[in-house]
Amino acid sequence: KYGNTFLAEAVVREIKGSKHEKILLTPMRRSEDFLIPKESFPEADVTLILITAPDTVRFRRLSARGRENDPRDIEIFRKQEKREFEIFNFEKTFSYADHEIENTGSLDELKRKIDQIMAEIEQ
Repeated sequence: KYGNTFLAEAVVREIKGSKHEKILLTPMRRSEDFLIPKESFPEADVTLILITAPDTVRFRRLSARGRENDPRDIEIFRKQEKREFEIFNFEKTFSYADHEIENTGSLDELKRKIDQIMAEIEQ
């Protein structure tokens, strides 16, 4: 209904409307989505951080939320992930990342890792 790049375009609108120097926006899934913010602000530093976790961790987190349509076992989850990986061409998408963080711990740990990257960028 809104087109393939709707999410990325919404991200660009959000950035343009913000008065902040740093904005954390997520998630984007398609490779085109990652390029639109970078191309929309060529004069700015746009840093793309890929946040990953092993499939067992992702499945455990997904199962914990308890939604009706979520996969009930890890094999179904893996099949679904494989299909999405192919549909969204994640290999290409992930190649655009400037940094990668493995997110296997708490939300506070993830925030610390992001803050560390942001501090390195500022230097």
